Amino acid sequence: MTSQGLCECCSLFDLDILGYHEPPPSGHQRAHFYYKGKYQDLRKVDDVLRESSSCVLCNAVSGFYHRLSSLRPRLVLEPKDDVVGVNLKSSESLETDVEGKPRAEYLRLCFFFSLENASLDEDESPELVFLRTSANPCKVSDFVHSGLKSTRNSSVPYEGRLRPQVVDLGLLCTWMDICIKDHQACCDKIVGNSNSFLIRLIDVGKRNVRFVEPGISYAALSYVWGQSVTPWLKQENADDMQAEGSLAKDALPATIEDAMVMTAGLGLRYLWVDSCCIIQDDPQDQLRFIPEMGSIYEQAAVTLVAASGFNAQAGLPGIGHGSRTNEQVALCVNGVYILESLDPVIVAPRQQSYLGQSVWNQRAWTYQERLLSRRVLVFTDKQIFWECRKASWCEDIHAESFSSATMYSHSLDYGDVLHASKLVQNPWGGQANFEVLYPYLVEAYSSRSLTKASDYGNAFNGILSHLEKVYGMPFFWALPEAFFSTALCWPAEYSEEEPSTCRRIAKQQLKEENCTIVDSNFPSWSWLGWSGSIRFSHLRELRPNSLGLKYYRLSECRRILPIRDTIKLDPNEGEREWRGTEFEIVNDSISSTLLDNPLNHRSLIIFWSSVAPLTMNSYSRPGSPREGVAGSDDVWFRVEVKHLPSASSQVSDRYEGIVVGNADTAGRGTVTGGPSEPYGRLHVVLARWENGVAYRHGLISLSESDWTGIRSRQWKLVVLG
Repeated sequence: MTSQGLCECCSLFDLDILGYHEPPPSGHQRAHFYYKGKYQDLRKVDDVLRESSSCVLCNAVSGFYHRLSSLRPRLVLEPKDDVVGVNLKSSESLETDVEGKPRAEYLRLCFFFSLENASLDEDESPELVFLRTSANPCKVSDFVHSGLKSTRNSSVPYEGRLRPQVVDLGLLCTWMDICIKDHQACCDKIVGNSNSFLIRLIDVGKRNVRFVEPGISYAALSYVWGQSVTPWLKQENADDMQAEGSLAKDALPATIEDAMVMTAGLGLRYLWVDSCCIIQDDPQDQLRFIPEMGSIYEQAAVTLVAASGFNAQAGLPGIGHGSRTNEQVALCVNGVYILESLDPVIVAPRQQSYLGQSVWNQRAWTYQERLLSRRVLVFTDKQIFWECRKASWCEDIHAESFSSATMYSHSLDYGDVLHASKLVQNPWGGQANFEVLYPYLVEAYSSRSLTKASDYGNAFNGILSHLEKVYGMPFFWALPEAFFSTALCWPAEYSEEEPSTCRRIAKQQLKEENCTIVDSNFPSWSWLGWSGSIRFSHLRELRPNSLGLKYYRLSECRRILPIRDTIKLDPNEGEREWRGTEFEIVNDSISSTLLDNPLNHRSLIIFWSSVAPLTMNSYSRPGSPREGVAGSDDVWFRVEVKHLPSASSQVSDRYEGIVVGNADTAGRGTVTGGPSEPYGRLHVVLARWENGVAYRHGLISLSESDWTGIRSRQWKLVVLG
């Protein structure tokens, strides 16, 4: 043990590199992280435990390791087999220099664990993170009560600080004030018009639910219902809940009660909670307000995110005494003082979200609630995070500096497709290309879970409404009409962990022009009609390629309407051998049986296309691309499988192939005829017919020359449901 209370291994650390750097440190500076490179990058946990009585850093690592068993049920710890490693955890600024590189970088010390027998997902890893601080760490109360300007000027940017066990409401109000005063151009922007209709809100002072005039400032709650009993607003109690005091404390789930306390603490009078502000057993009320939920969250002054716990009884940590217990203790390592970070400790390295696999971050409804909110307060087990379109702050770091660059922490995982700064600074301002943005949003949403399958469209509707306002394009069953021909070619890749997608058998309620409510099947041709993750690996963005097919739909009054695909037909497309001459469709073309079916007519698309019988004989196990063999007229050819609902094909599955679009890759030639020159490729839906309607069962791509060689193909009117 050294004189500083460190073991021989930990005494090799040079932690002077930790903290905020503008510009980012050089590679030479990073090399001094370990003295002389002698620190062991990986150590057995058993070795760390043996040093814990004499080394302050090993003691902290050991304490964290023992606490892991309380985080997940049946988490098995094996000190002799488990390994701990160390590295620098980096955050780069949103702002860039003249060369386009990050203007600044923030470095923390990270111990990561590899648990041999733990019941964690493959990409999950527990992390113990330390922040740089001072010998006498600043407290949150110091920042709040010494004055914002003086603290900003005297404190070190991104220095660790001590947060109280019970939240200091002054800090949260300060965050709100900074955003309202300094971020007006960005965070005050609302897409479209403000609410012009009455909405119900909880009056947190009078403890009742009532309609409130447009323009009133309010908070909104985003939370997980779970199986806990919730005081649903129903037709039978709608009048009673308008009475003052009707929302009794002992009748409310803890999360809703804490949200009311927080709303009042922020100086707001009203709170929106879905279970209390929409009549849960009234389809008319649901169809009136559920489509507006995107606007409701966007227009809220702030959204309170209950990211802790599994249900509405979890509460908001930090609101009441005893709801947070973690104590922060400063450690000195070779003259540098560090504090344990209060970020969630089990994360997926490939995720950008600090929430990892929290229940809230896996639910479908919460995706649009967070994405559309202008300002959020995220309540985790250990601390509260602030996110707006301009800044990201938390209780344990001094990040509210005037001059420092912006390090942004995300409650959502923005992935690799979009630069987070574009979504953070102006998520709906058209900075992100729609052809890239739309596939990304679908992928992120489709991987989330939902209790009621019939809500699958509703929980994404707010995002679609915002996209329509920003980009000026309508959607039909979640497919953009302006890119309809390519959006139809959505793929659904599977893996060993997620072997298949399957048809969604639930029905969605729709309102007719005469205000009657009808149930409609989810269409097989839309990704909404399938459960499971949609993966745009081969269609990373919607590209302007079209075969010139003209798609139609049926209006509420059962009249033929064209789907306005803006992609123009290439002049050479019309010369293709397999194309017919009929494209236009009128009402007389459609069977009256189809028109009169209330479950079908709102989810049908109708078009002329080339069709042919196809037999899928075999295809490979999960992977990308997935190759298969299909045949028609005793001629077999290779195909790429983009979507099939089962992980292992039945021998000789028979379908009708329907051409729907261009594919992006070159052809691979026929099997029986030997290698051929590269040709264009076609996307073909694998369909089966029922009562005059075809239903998608899968999607493949194949060489156009192979399709042209099918003798039994024909030009046919297709009704796809």
